[in-house]
Amino acid sequence: MANDRPEHRLSHWIDELLERIILRDGPYHWTAVDTGTILVKTGTEEEKRRARAAWENHRKYIGIKPHHLDTYLYQAPLYAQIELKIATSSDAAWKAITQGQRDTIVVLERQKCGHGFAWSIRSYYDVIKRLGFRLHPNAANIVVEIEARYAAAQREAEIKHNAPAKAYKAPRKSSGGKPSAARLKATEALRKRVAF
Repeated sequence: MANDRPEHRLSHWIDELLERIILRDGPYHWTAVDTGTILVKTGTEEEKRRARAAWENHRKYIGIKPHHLDTYLYQAPLYAQIELKIATSSDAAWKAITQGQRDTIVVLERQKCGHGFAWSIRSYYDVIKRLGFRLHPNAANIVVEIEARYAAAQREAEIKHNAPAKAYKAPRKSSGGKPSAARLKATEALRKRVAF
């Protein structure tokens, strides 16, 4: 992914988790919400500030409210909004929540809507379990698997981020023939070792 940020990566693996653990025994839906913050990379600081302000004014004009929480989860009759933060603990995640997001949490609380914040796969699972969402009977084990896959994605991103630029390699010409039986067997063995 070209624009792979840590919070986006966490959101992706939360979506994978929900695909596997939410029971589909009635109406259900979930989505991540992109705040649509514009990143202006060219121009003076004043031009960048004005461009961001113009974009925010346009969003307000078309009815987009600021300070959304990152995920919406609905499983009749339950509804919740949950904020994702990259942090190492509950306290660190709470400190990272903006005042606008805290205001949204207060509004949800007043309306008796489920809400929470998470900083890991496990903490997200704990929030939806606490809120009473109906989950797959094997959900706890699925969480362990998704945590391992997320950790592997984190390590891979770190390696890519710290890796030196790759040297150019000229494309190899194909032999044009089919792979040998030994090559196919070795490829299949590799797939089995890597598969989850």
